[in-house]
This record gives sequence, structure tokens and C-alpha cells, in this order.
Amino acid sequence: MIQYAAHEPDVLRRIPVSVAHKGDDLAGKQLAFALKEAVRGSRSFRFVNEEGAPATPRIDVHLLSVASDLDRVTTAIAYTSAYDHASIPASGILLNAGVNVCGRDRIESCAKGILPGIDWAVEYLRKDWPDLWRTLITGSARYSEQQTPDAFCPVSDSTYSEVRNIPR
Repeated sequence: MIQYAAHEPDVLRRIPVSVAHKGDDLAGKQLAFALKEAVRGSRSFRFVNEEGAPATPRIDVHLLSVASDLDRVTTAIAYTSAYDHASIPASGILLNAGVNVCGRDRIESCAKGILPGIDWAVEYLRKDWPDLWRTLITGSARYSEQQTPDAFCPVSDSTYSEVRNIPR
């Protein structure tokens, strides 16, 4: 565990998380807004704005939504969590993914239901990739463009199958 100076603001100890959304359905847009608010209200995370190639390491959550009924009251949502930094090629290192169906009557609970997945991704980094996890806390990447991590996807095939219950 990293030790913090007593004068260091609590907000700097929180993991930076951005939220990006694609979709034109109302429930999906509401869910994206609710997730941003849930991240802002979290004691573990701090919301950061989305940017192309982030200057400081962070967790990016990408949401993709589509209306899943004719009345457009329910949305089918897919989400991913990734470790991202300008030194990581493409859109970062995929940590986890999930899907859900949310109605407009339970947008907040659906958004808050995504938070444990983000927490799992951060905990996975802490346990299996502590150097990358530390960069989330300190705000500086250990890697330059010439020295990227040895593997761009820390999730092994066996872990991927276990986490997502995907048959091999």
C-alpha cells in the first residue's frame, strides 16, 4: 500500500476514471450521466474528462447503448473498463467487460451496478500489475513510448474465461 503525506488532498488518492458513451437512446444517455455522477460521488474514484490520449494514467469506461424495446424505455448497454495512458497503443489495456439491460425507472441502480466492475479492474491491476496500478495513484506513467509494458493485455486467456464464464 502506498503511503500518503498527511497534507496530500484525499481527492488525489482516488483512482482517475473517465466515462465515454456512444448511443442515441435516451435511457443510455441517462445511464452515462448517472455513471459519471456515481464516479464523482465515489470515495474510491474521481471523475476525469475524456480525452484522446490521456497525459496521466486512468481507467476509461466505455459505454455503448441501444434502445432494446419499441417504446425506447429500456436500453441494452455494453461497457468496458481499460487502463489507458498516452504511452499505451490503441485505446489502452482491456481489463473487463459486461452487458446489462436497464429501464428508465432504474437508471441510477444500473449505473451504480457498474462501479463494482470498475473496482474489480482496479483491484486486478493492484494484485497482478502493481506497477501499472501505482501509476494510477501517482499520476505518472512509468512507461515511455519507447518502453511500453511487455504485454498490452494483462488478462490471460484463462483469467478471461474464468471472469466472463466463457467456454474455452
